Amino acid sequence: MAENMKNVIVTVVDNMKITYEQLKGGESKEQPMSELSLQEFWLKLHVAVRCVSTEVTKLCMAPQETQLVTCVEAGYVDMINIYHSLSRAVCGLTLHRLVHRAVLDVMQALILLFTSFTHEKQRLAAAGRVWEVCEAVENLPVNAVLAACQVIQREEVLVVDALQEIEQERLEGGDMAGVCVGLVKTARVCLKQVVMAMKKIGQCDTEQHISQLDNLVVKCQTVSPAVDELITCFYINTSSIKTAADSLKTELLSLLELVKQSHLVTQEDSWVDFLVKAAHHNHNKLLSALDT
Repeated sequence: MAENMKNVIVTVVDNMKITYEQLKGGESKEQPMSELSLQEFWLKLHVAVRCVSTEVTKLCMAPQETQLVTCVEAGYVDMINIYHSLSRAVCGLTLHRLVHRAVLDVMQALILLFTSFTHEKQRLAAAGRVWEVCEAVENLPVNAVLAACQVIQREEVLVVDALQEIEQERLEGGDMAGVCVGLVKTARVCLKQVVMAMKKIGQCDTEQHISQLDNLVVKCQTVSPAVDELITCFYINTSSIKTAADSLKTELLSLLELVKQSHLVTQEDSWVDFLVKAAHHNHNKLLSALDT
């Protein structure tokens, strides 16, 4: 590799690492919310990441061209500037965090590309990673409702995995697993029902609605750890199971109360009250089974 090319890459990588650490640490140059709508933001961000992806492709085809390195750098700088224009008031904390993580992934992939640039096979593999994360940016949820649904669905998957573990333990003769199935199933249904309600009537047209969605996401993220704690207690003692079951029931009731206070429930809806009763019923059933 020519000395000039090496110097250009070293400079670009140094700049990228500084920007990456600033972004990772949460440093923000967020602009006032009136400057960019969500629709405008996504349009500009998609153009920017496509530019990065395209310039990386060109660079892989002509790795000796220093000008192409500069073009990649210009593309990522544009992407970062557009990211900083995204207002949390417009998109909500959940979506903002998803975008933040995705932009960090692009930065990390670009740093890997340039630090492995002298090795052709590593360079091509790193370029593939850049293309992958750029595509992931384009596939991000575009509003607070979709972002909340995506995050909560991930939590539901974790609970489903835990439920499968419980079922397997029960099949293998684990008495403690059997008594916990009902409460864990209730946890899974709670998360599933919240997502269904969001998809059906969730709104992100006001800061209040967006805040409600964000709060529900935070609360939903407490359910899976509570389920995991309950499963862990299978292997300790009955007292630990009771404590973990109490904690899980508390998290579920707290979540359902938050749902009840949000815009996701209409006067005709009865599913929240049904799940509250289910949480109490399965918790009591668990305690009774432990006492026998």
